[in-house]
Amino acid sequence: MNKPSYREELFKRIFLWISIGFFVLGLLAFGGVLRPTTYSEVQEPNLLGAEFLAFGIVLLIVQTVLGIIASRKKKLHNELLVNGNRINGTVEKVSVEMGVRYAGKTPYIVIYTFHHQGKVYHRESCFLWDKPDVMADDSIVVYINDSGKSTIQLG
Repeated sequence: MNKPSYREELFKRIFLWISIGFFVLGLLAFGGVLRPTTYSEVQEPNLLGAEFLAFGIVLLIVQTVLGIIASRKKKLHNELLVNGNRINGTVEKVSVEMGVRYAGKTPYIVIYTFHHQGKVYHRESCFLWDKPDVMADDSIVVYINDSGKSTIQLG
């Protein structure tokens, strides 16, 4: 399985597995394997199963929305690389995303700046799973469209 390029893609995978867990819990409750405790507000096993399944469906819907957002970001990235205007930008900082870990690795992001139509834009790259070969104040190529959407490609 390839590594996620965006936070939404990572959260999509997390929500998928959590929703599968709730579906399994719902099926176990319907099958009588998972029973409510005496302290539970829901005492009917079928109602407990229905609640687990409903929560699993909600998480699956959230997962689908996150997948659509990640797909649009990926499509925009590819479109900008093919059809975007190339301008020069500057690396502000290369940072490690300490709050994100996937398959034992932590991704990097490049925070960059560019000028377009008299405005200064500050953006960040998608997840980079290998240490990028750029440092602060390095010049990079930025691919942009007329609305100010941008991306970079390193390596």
